[in-house]
Amino acid sequence: MIYLLQDFISKNAKKYPFKLMIQDGDKTISYGEMDKFTNKFAQFLVLHGVKRGDRVCFHMKKSIKAFKSLISILKADSVYVPLNISTPHQRNQFILEDAQCKFIICDAKSFSKTLEMLDGFNQKIKIINIDSQSDTPQELDSLQKNIEVIFLEDLDKFSDQKREYQNIDLDLAYIIYTSGSTGLPKGVMISHKNVIDYSNWTVDFFKVDENDRLSNHPGLYFDLSTFDVYTAFKSGASLHLVPYTTSMFPIKVIEFIEKNKLTLWNSVPSLITFIAKSGVLKKGRMPSLKKITFCGEVMPTQTIIEWMKVYPHIKYVNQYGPTETTCASMYYEIKEIPTDPAKPIPIGTAIPNTEVFALKENNQKIDIEEVGELHIRGSGNGLGYWNNERLTQKSFVQNFLNNCFRENVYTTGDLVKLGKDGNYDFVGRKDNQIKYMGFRVELGEIESTLDSFDYVLSSAALGTKNSEIDGTIITAFVSLKNQVEILKIKEDLGKKIPHYMVPKEIIIVDKMPLNANGKIDRLSLKSYFKKERIKKWSPK
Repeated sequence: MIYLLQDFISKNAKKYPFKLMIQDGDKTISYGEMDKFTNKFAQFLVLHGVKRGDRVCFHMKKSIKAFKSLISILKADSVYVPLNISTPHQRNQFILEDAQCKFIICDAKSFSKTLEMLDGFNQKIKIINIDSQSDTPQELDSLQKNIEVIFLEDLDKFSDQKREYQNIDLDLAYIIYTSGSTGLPKGVMISHKNVIDYSNWTVDFFKVDENDRLSNHPGLYFDLSTFDVYTAFKSGASLHLVPYTTSMFPIKVIEFIEKNKLTLWNSVPSLITFIAKSGVLKKGRMPSLKKITFCGEVMPTQTIIEWMKVYPHIKYVNQYGPTETTCASMYYEIKEIPTDPAKPIPIGTAIPNTEVFALKENNQKIDIEEVGELHIRGSGNGLGYWNNERLTQKSFVQNFLNNCFRENVYTTGDLVKLGKDGNYDFVGRKDNQIKYMGFRVELGEIESTLDSFDYVLSSAALGTKNSEIDGTIITAFVSLKNQVEILKIKEDLGKKIPHYMVPKEIIIVDKMPLNANGKIDRLSLKSYFKKERIKKWSPK
């Protein structure tokens, strides 16, 4: 029986040592090659001070080297913390400091950017470059005193046999940082057991085996990648890394699927919608593709109608689940072409070994056609938020339906409605949080960043419907101390927060409308979208 995630690779290395594990463009690696390299690299990490439970970041583009780092971190009994190389340095520095990372792995291509990111970073940290010094630009003359650089040299002196692991399945596997309502990211802690439980279901339900070829579209800093990575690694399937630029052109996505003969595609609904609206769906294309699953945001029903009309033989599955419950905890298989484009695609029912229920404000279960807040319990529930016990206790609570013994459930903050068929429909967010482009975004983080600018008096960020893209966009209302161009505001935001969080639309207002409590009247702001759109608008 497998208790630790890295044993997926070791098991498949014995069964299929020469089988393709990962393909990244013209670069490939087999299960056997990956197992031997990561056995050595894990010992290298331990030799250089990595200890059980240490948080080890990796800072590089999605690549075979990123996966080598991820697996080696697990094999060193430590916890991997992915960093988005495109994220502003200030955010990544916060993650490094909050997670108390003493080590960060980079490669030759990301080495310069890693040094740049650590400029002004005060904690002691070791940079472990997975490439040799001869492959890396010489930039070591002016290192900060708290930074030590180690290059991957003499790896052959280490054994390619696996070391004795100290971890158990309840130990952390990774921490993924998501947007936080206080304006600071929060680290979601996920254990080996959490991921193994989820991947047991994905491999079984999607009937994935060593002959399958899976896409890896999301970045490793996004929990949606958990499906791709561990479904492939558990089953012995091959994983094909989708280049970022491919997603910008729908026809390129089609060609990528065809070239790599993918059998299973996973991404956020917005990309699948983009492809449908582009007019590139044609009968006879992508003959290898048997299954499509999506997660991370609401899937427009019209998108599914368009896909199923062209490819009725494909298995379509909607997955739902917060990062805190290990990628997904509910699913709904769409077996027939929807007849009503206005009727939402359900988020369905719980995956095996998981229970979901929705509660009204009196903590009683909802009845058919009623709306309540979704609660989740099961082996997929994570261990809470790193270094934030207050928030953990707020979100992972005692089951209101059980007063006899300790039983944690995760309160999602999502409002759902129970259908007559037993499936749940997503209704909306209970708080000020939205899903955008597959990412969970706390609008409060955008607002606190805007408010930090000296030219901003006040701000409010909303998730608003946009008929042009048939989805949600982020709109910010801003009142200013002095006149500033909207482009300037967006540029300043881009230096502080990830690109996907920068509002698509910024509306300058003379003053913010306030409610009776003196708070910003968001309902009044939302009423703007029922009026004729103009560049400048002042509430009555």
